[in-house]
Amino acid sequence: MVLGTRRNEIKTSVKTMLRTLHWLPVRARIEYKIALFFNALNSRSPSYIQELVVPYSPIRQLRSSEFQLLKVPNTRLTNFGERSFDKAGPTIWNSLPLSVRLSGSVESFKKNLKTHLFRKFLS
Repeated sequence: MVLGTRRNEIKTSVKTMLRTLHWLPVRARIEYKIALFFNALNSRSPSYIQELVVPYSPIRQLRSSEFQLLKVPNTRLTNFGERSFDKAGPTIWNSLPLSVRLSGSVESFKKNLKTHLFRKFLS
């Protein structure tokens, strides 16, 4: 009884319950943790972890060079390669809006990220 209702009395959708409890779905929580980890990689991480983060730098000067994007490595395996940490991390980071990526502090990053994920998954 999470919301004071029994299992057989639940008439609302799962999205409504998640909104009421202010919880993120599992997929959104995974993206939250990975994005938070990559935000922490900017300054306070060991060198062996910072090697996973390669900034995207195009050959020519492009508008996208100002967006703090990360280089997404190529993978050979479609099933497991796409889910590997060094591929999933930059992919999730690059999918975030610029306003979230450029958040000043960790606390404002967390707040902006959670708001973004709520809009993405629960709207």
